[in-house]
Amino acid sequence: MKALPRTLLSALSVALLAMTALGESTATLLTEAQTAYLRGDLETAKRNFELVNQIDSHNTTAINYLRMIKVQQAKGNAASKVEKELATVVLPQVQFREATLGSALDALKRQIAKASEGKVNVSFVLQLPEETVKTAPVTLNLSNVPAKEVLRYMGELVNVTFAYEAYAIVVRPKVVKAEVK
Repeated sequence: MKALPRTLLSALSVALLAMTALGESTATLLTEAQTAYLRGDLETAKRNFELVNQIDSHNTTAINYLRMIKVQQAKGNAASKVEKELATVVLPQVQFREATLGSALDALKRQIAKASEGKVNVSFVLQLPEETVKTAPVTLNLSNVPAKEVLRYMGELVNVTFAYEAYAIVVRPKVVKAEVK
């Protein structure tokens, strides 16, 4: 077997070093992208996964994360659309006196549909104990208030949160954070 010329050996060494560096930069980008994803920084994660995908178009990790980000962004856009719609629907009069949470939400649903002339319809998914839905008292007397604000006030009164999802508003108990002393 003949010895390879020095220039060819040198070129092979440079190519091998470049491939190693490329592999290390891909691994670094993947790690940074995954960390950003876990932090909830979808823009940084997406940018880094797209860079990995440009370097290695067969990288299944980058491809799968890009798919998950696309789904999350679509969900977020739909949820923020519902939230924006409720911010624009002004309810002329909201009046509840010792109403239960369940009946107040039903009445609010009808008021939103009426005020928006049927253009905005909301659904509530209750993730609360049935006792809370049937007994939590709601007393409100508001005039010319956006529907989103009515929900915020209601949440403060009954100690619940409203999470805007693509097809419904999820009602959950408010989590009280313990103070660290």
